[in-house]
Amino acid sequence: MTRPRIVTIGWTRSDLANGYSSFSDGYRKGAQQYTETLEVNTELDPSEIAEAAFHGTNAPEESIDSTSVAGHIAAVLKKRGFNGSQSGHYSLSVGDTVTVDGVMLACADLGWEVVEPPVPAWGQPQVVPSTALAAWGARLIVTQNGDVDFLPDRQGSDEGEHSSDLLAVLNERFPVPTMRDLLGVLLRCYDMQTRQAEDFIIYMDDRLTVHANTSGSYGYCYVTAWLS
Repeated sequence: MTRPRIVTIGWTRSDLANGYSSFSDGYRKGAQQYTETLEVNTELDPSEIAEAAFHGTNAPEESIDSTSVAGHIAAVLKKRGFNGSQSGHYSLSVGDTVTVDGVMLACADLGWEVVEPPVPAWGQPQVVPSTALAAWGARLIVTQNGDVDFLPDRQGSDEGEHSSDLLAVLNERFPVPTMRDLLGVLLRCYDMQTRQAEDFIIYMDDRLTVHANTSGSYGYCYVTAWLS
């Protein structure tokens, strides 16, 4: 039985002025991309969908089975008028990416490699998508009455090259006092409960996503933020 999958194809742009070639160096987090997102109904795993996208953008049109996933991808791109001029090249190659339901795979010399997500020091690492550039997390002490306490030694980001960018964006767009106030309201209103695990996206824009969940822990709230 098939199910809808959200697939984002990314054609990576080289930055030769700074010594980066996507084809020879492979995918690099933060590299500029042109992307197309579409829905595919299939039970194929992410690597098989990535391979289908590769086939759909590399094989001659007449050789692609129109009923296959590759055929569907090729047809959608054609209908949208995508011909490679938008991205600099049409055929997927080394350094390009395919993301399936948040799992990013990068085209390598042989096959596809999963792009591992950044791992925050606290929070819930499992919610961070592999498309994220950096991640930050915290374990807060909370009560159902709306008390929210941030502990300095229970928060931190990954140690990647984009972690400082994440902290700057977080402090600018959704600083800790604002985060504390919102969580307090959610707790007091019982929308968020200390005894019940439930996912909340408490902030989202084009670059920053912030997730929260008490995990039914009777006193903790796990906050995780990541940079897109």
